[in-house]
Amino acid sequence: MELVRLGCVLLERVDELIEGVTARARRRRTQEGAAALDRAVEESFVRLGRSATIAVARWLSGEPVDVASAAGDEFSRAFAVLAACSDVPLGEVVRRCQYWRDACAQVLREASEPDRLAAERALNRGRDAIQSSADRTIAQVSAIFDDERRRIKAQLVHRQEELSFLATHDALTGLANRALIMESLQRMLARGARQGNGVAVLFIDLDDFKLVNDTLNHSTGDELLVAIADRLREAVRDADAVGRLGGDEFVVLAELTGGSDDSRELLARVREAFAAPFALEGHPDGLRVTASTGVAIGVPGSSAEQLLCDADVAMYSAKYGGSACARYEPGMHQALRDHSRDGARSRSRS
Repeated sequence: MELVRLGCVLLERVDELIEGVTARARRRRTQEGAAALDRAVEESFVRLGRSATIAVARWLSGEPVDVASAAGDEFSRAFAVLAACSDVPLGEVVRRCQYWRDACAQVLREASEPDRLAAERALNRGRDAIQSSADRTIAQVSAIFDDERRRIKAQLVHRQEELSFLATHDALTGLANRALIMESLQRMLARGARQGNGVAVLFIDLDDFKLVNDTLNHSTGDELLVAIADRLREAVRDADAVGRLGGDEFVVLAELTGGSDDSRELLARVREAFAAPFALEGHPDGLRVTASTGVAIGVPGSSAEQLLCDADVAMYSAKYGGSACARYEPGMHQALRDHSRDGARSRSRS
């Protein structure tokens, strides 16, 4: 009966108890110079403190253990979730548990004062129940906090990997961007210089790609670029590299092993990638696309910048010459300049 009486007292004084816990926590934060907690967070502490107090009081009052235990478990889970919030310091959560435990113990001591000897056993049981609830809560809070810390760490690692990937890859297609292509080309040329192998660069530019964006829409254009990137990945060997330099320009790098020039085989595979229509959303029959390709072969001593420029010039030579592909030859740079100058004159006369 004495235990039931203590439970009733605790239940009667629940509001007073929680107000005391809140006031103590606020004084502590003021002394430490910490900012006040967000109102919603403070209300959560109050609500959870009430739930815990009621759960212990119900158990002391003689209700079935499973009823009070269920209420206490719900309190612990909610408190643990609160601990995981970025706006709530873990230390604040632990202190609130300790303050609540102390406040409950004080209420039970005061309730047992009239007949201390008779109430001692009940008081000890009450204290044990409160301590058990506080310990369970702190344990769950710690577990949740560790899980949250691991989750945040994994997110940071994943985000760092994403940022590293985006720094070297095209965001739309996932292919290597210009920076990574240049790095790969420099490595291939250095390795080729040691082993006596050449390096092939294929510069690919889509024909009339602007019409796709203008007559269809930019979403379809993006979808087409992704589909072309997938085809090019499948067309090359694992040791080769594929990149998007921007817009509708792609590049393929390949080491020519054994001193041979197998760039023709690579070019054939790349051209085959454009043979079949590209199946796109809203275009069940597929969309046919052609491309102009320039090929340049690097030899020991070649620079990555010059080799890529040569392949680019060869591509324009193919496009202006009305052919699907062209291999770089000395004199193409001058021919391209002459073509550009003649075109400018024609436009000015018209």
